[in-house]
Amino acid sequence: MSDQKFCVSCGQSIPASAIFCPNCGQRQPQFQTATSATPATSVTSQAPVQPVTPREPQAVDPKSFGKALNIKAVNRYRQALGYTSTDNLVVYGYMLNMGMTVLVGVVGMLANKYYMISFEDDGILFLGIGLSSHFTGENSFINFNDLEKISFKNFGLDYHLTVTAENGTMKAKVTRLILGQPWQAANVKILAQRYHK
Repeated sequence: MSDQKFCVSCGQSIPASAIFCPNCGQRQPQFQTATSATPATSVTSQAPVQPVTPREPQAVDPKSFGKALNIKAVNRYRQALGYTSTDNLVVYGYMLNMGMTVLVGVVGMLANKYYMISFEDDGILFLGIGLSSHFTGENSFINFNDLEKISFKNFGLDYHLTVTAENGTMKAKVTRLILGQPWQAANVKILAQRYHK
């Protein structure tokens, strides 16, 4: 049995066990494995749990959902990608490219990656956003089952979200507040209580 499959949305090769595509964030059809009880040979077959109609990659235009700092726009975009949870926590954060910032100053800030980070039922969804605050379509998803540790710690005026998996560690800065966006402060407070270890 292959340990790879192809995303039904963007066509990228992904792990066979992936529930969501780490490239585009699209939910993948899941298969049940049935094994015969015959001791002489092991027969494995795959049958879809539910029919899934593959979407064309251009079916979701990320820029059509408006500004990323609008929580309603975030939820519309998530739902279009197949994430249906309604009690998820969403925060704005970024991956700071410290080397580029030190090397070339303020221009190095352009090397930073900005995200709306959504804590879903089964993992963390990173929705890429550009300098114009619109969604870029550069999304990724990390399943909770693939994580060894999550921490959310206070660091000056920001929080640091650290996600550790077998293949490495990823860090994101999450601002404590965003002017005019009360959901950021409320969700940061909940995440700090949940993941401060």
